[in-house]
Amino acid sequence: MHQKTVDVDGSKSPMSTETTVSPSESTEQHSRDRRERLVEVVAEDRRLEPVEKETLFRFDKTEDRISVYTEEGGLMRRLLQHPEFRLESLRVVTEESWGEHVDPDDFDEGSITGVDGWVPIGVLSLKTSSRSISQHAAIVPDRVLREE
Repeated sequence: MHQKTVDVDGSKSPMSTETTVSPSESTEQHSRDRRERLVEVVAEDRRLEPVEKETLFRFDKTEDRISVYTEEGGLMRRLLQHPEFRLESLRVVTEESWGEHVDPDDFDEGSITGVDGWVPIGVLSLKTSSRSISQHAAIVPDRVLREE
């Protein structure tokens, strides 16, 4: 929420040029900006053969969320943009290191070659028929990314 106020004789009144942004709006914008920055540096690890680039979805009967790990570029980008994906770690390649797992808050350079996180189990749905597109990235549909 943007609220405009002006200082008139020591009191705040509407119609100013000063804009106040709520903490939640500021945090949400920061989170979107951060995710966009991460998406820009996603790259598949060229040292790995296609058969070595894994995608894992894992949960057990007691959990209310699905753990997700992928090394596939398209799926990494879509997960990072998904509104309910919670990022826990990044697999990063730099000039000095190869495949090191780092906390997302500590990421400052290199290429992201893997993401590890989770989504609520409610986002998973097995269809009764196959998608017309067999690309792995289509697991996270485009329309979900536009709903933000």
